[in-house]
Amino acid sequence: MLRLTERLALLNDEQQDSGRRQSIADSIVKYLNQLLNTRIGSVAISPSLGMPIVDLSTGVESPDELINYLKKQILHGEPRIVELNQMINKTSNPNILLAVIFSCLCYDQTSFKCAIELKMDNTIEVNLV
Repeated sequence: MLRLTERLALLNDEQQDSGRRQSIADSIVKYLNQLLNTRIGSVAISPSLGMPIVDLSTGVESPDELINYLKKQILHGEPRIVELNQMINKTSNPNILLAVIFSCLCYDQTSFKCAIELKMDNTIEVNLV
């Protein structure tokens, strides 16, 4: 049986671990917001980094092509994410061109889910789910 101080120390370690995981996920989501709202060609050191202007009304880009492009940009631009799986692709909001939820796995085995919404004004919003 553990002493009270040992049990408190273990509890504190678990809380710190949970807080560390949350801060990693928050940091990644903040960076993904910046990365995915960068226009392609605007980063001199990596011209392929960023998102193009998207217009689904012309039929040039299909939702599946956009999702694959998002995956490619995220995995290329965010080295802390090692695996990315698409979960949901539905929206009823007419101001959102594309909505998808990704399950992300990080290099340290931290996992989280994030919702990505591509809006009509070509901005992208990333949030933790």
